[in-house]
Amino acid sequence: MTSPKTFLLLSLFSVPLLSESLFPSRLEAQNASLEIQLVDTLFVPPNNGTPHSTVGGASRDSKRCVADDLDRPGFSVLMPQTIQTEAEHPTFAVYIPKTVATKLFITVRDATEEYDYHGEVALPDTPGKFQVRLSSDAPALEPNQTYRWSLGLKCQQTIDPSDPTFHGTIQRVDSSQVSSR
Repeated sequence: MTSPKTFLLLSLFSVPLLSESLFPSRLEAQNASLEIQLVDTLFVPPNNGTPHSTVGGASRDSKRCVADDLDRPGFSVLMPQTIQTEAEHPTFAVYIPKTVATKLFITVRDATEEYDYHGEVALPDTPGKFQVRLSSDAPALEPNQTYRWSLGLKCQQTIDPSDPTFHGTIQRVDSSQVSSR
């Protein structure tokens, strides 16, 4: 019988592997030309109608650029906020909507900020599910290290605090540790 700890570890490792098989398209964070392919399935949210009454008062983070069409799904990350991987250059699964943004940015930092990677990729013209791979030019993630990642749309010429952004952590786990658990 599988212990809860083993089940948890197996499920954490299966997410990056599952995303590899479900989302074969890749965006690689670098300034070189990229081959971008649309994943053949598109998320369509359920139509639950509109609320009976609304009241103004606070802004909501809609995960879209201010100039984007509000009737469409916003930018989203298609993976848990906290992930583990064996990859030196991990892959992140995202949904990119039709947007005025022209670039997606990615940052990865360790706790001491000795590892500090920033990259951008041009966005495809077609909305859909994509994978963003940490550039092979970026330093490899070290085993047993935890890193903070950010992915976001660059809605203007420079990154702005109002740009839709997701944050999380990623830990590179040595493959020898996986087999010994």
